[in-house]
Amino acid sequence: MATLWIMIGAITAAIIARGVKVSEFRQAWINELRSDITMYATKAHEWIELYEKFNSDENMNEKAKLAPTLDRLKYDALHNLNRIKLRFKPDDVDGNRLLEKLSDLLDPGKLAPPSQYSSWRILSDEAISEARKLLKEEWEATKDPLRRVPAWQRWGVIVPSVLIALAAITNVLVDFSETVERVIHARSFGAVPASAAVHMGTDEKGSVAVCVSGSAYDIPASGDTTLKARLQPARPDEALAPDLHCQN
Repeated sequence: MATLWIMIGAITAAIIARGVKVSEFRQAWINELRSDITMYATKAHEWIELYEKFNSDENMNEKAKLAPTLDRLKYDALHNLNRIKLRFKPDDVDGNRLLEKLSDLLDPGKLAPPSQYSSWRILSDEAISEARKLLKEEWEATKDPLRRVPAWQRWGVIVPSVLIALAAITNVLVDFSETVERVIHARSFGAVPASAAVHMGTDEKGSVAVCVSGSAYDIPASGDTTLKARLQPARPDEALAPDLHCQN
């Protein structure tokens, strides 16, 4: 029975340890996603400011100078956007909604006159709001892994765990009760009565000893759990010395 509870405890501990490790990985994923979104929004912001300047400048030479920087900013932002895309499954509805909002920040076709920068700011606010909702949802799921699990499935995990805990407590209480009963039973008999098999006597040398079935043992101290046999003096040939016996 004890082995069964040990196995159940080991399995339960393994499940808990796995849940903790998954939560750690999920928290790391959230932190990295937040960092990627922040970097992408920063690059996109730099891009729109230079893009607006590029479009308002009528000097072709100045535009030619700005073009390489404008392209580099866009490519850097796209690099971060691709990192974000790779963090979501293709069928992740919330993730795809966020990616769509983020992609709008690099799409000139989404900019509305008369102020392209103002319309970009609206798109940026929408994207950041979508990111905040998703990150909040993921954080709540990290704190409570069963949050997204239907109620009936939750009970399928909780009830067996409670039953295992109750059974373990019951097992401990039963063992404790049996131990108490054994102690009470042993104390009810008092000291072991003297008899021909067990009694106080003297060994072959005349020293007081506990005699058990004719063999002499040292008188036990209060903390001793076993009797110590008395041996005869060692023989010159180093042969094993037999135990001392009690006198008749």
